[in-house]
Amino acid sequence: MAVTKELLQMDLYALLGIEEKAADKEVKKAYRQKALSCHPDKNPDNPRAAELFHQLSQALEVLTDAAARAAYDKVRKAKKQAAERTQKLDEKRKKVKLGRCHHSARWPVVSCGHFHSSPSPEASLPATHLKAFWLRLWAKRCS
Repeated sequence: MAVTKELLQMDLYALLGIEEKAADKEVKKAYRQKALSCHPDKNPDNPRAAELFHQLSQALEVLTDAAARAAYDKVRKAKKQAAERTQKLDEKRKKVKLGRCHHSARWPVVSCGHFHSSPSPEASLPATHLKAFWLRLWAKRCS
């Protein structure tokens, strides 16, 4: 069975209530238990039961087919890694936003009246620009 986009959006292991390392026997056992409780014949008045039963059947097909399960696990792992990368980048972005002046410039801007708190403004300037930097700062403070 091919793994569809719809199946990739679902967590098939959580749907069946099993762990990722579960053997085929455990997958089938969990499917039978869940399928009995939500079978459309046992719940004719519940339209959600038929949909859930269909999802359980698809989960069983994917998780009992070795190739489909490997493909599903590979995509699931890639999504998890992408989410972790995004979270780390978001944390870095927050730190950068907190440490910056309202300007997006890397160099300190004397005309704004304040400097970046971290790192120090001198740390980002080459040695040749330090003299000009301090002269402009002094001129601004004196005027």
